[in-house]
Amino acid sequence: MQMESIPELEELSKNPEVLQEAEHIGRHLSGERYGVPTLAQLENICGSDETLSASLKDVVRYGVRYIISTVKYLSIDLKDTPRDEVAAVDGGKKHAHDAAIDAINILARNLKKQGCSVDWINGLRAGGRPAYARFALVIGFDAMHQ
Repeated sequence: MQMESIPELEELSKNPEVLQEAEHIGRHLSGERYGVPTLAQLENICGSDETLSASLKDVVRYGVRYIISTVKYLSIDLKDTPRDEVAAVDGGKKHAHDAAIDAINILARNLKKQGCSVDWINGLRAGGRPAYARFALVIGFDAMHQ
């Protein structure tokens, strides 16, 4: 998959402050992969299948969007920022998270249709939103480092 063709990665690479904060968050996610595939493994599984590759690209895209929205949320001063602004940033983060969850579930469904093992999705579902968040962030960080 051509990661450079994902606009969110290009946007992230052009904003060194956001990129630096994203790297800081990413360092705290090491070891969170237990039981879930890496981006490289997913790329290998998807191979040249257009549907699977498009689904994986969406997971990466929404994972990176979630990284950006998380960094934006963490960078606001909750004490000094008006509530409506905080709510707007938090709403954007929630929307990015929801989109990442949908993309991950679509990828898993498409992989299952192709006869691939998707046992890893059960762990995400059992872990709820936090598990999906970690997975989306890790996939986004993997993409940043390719």
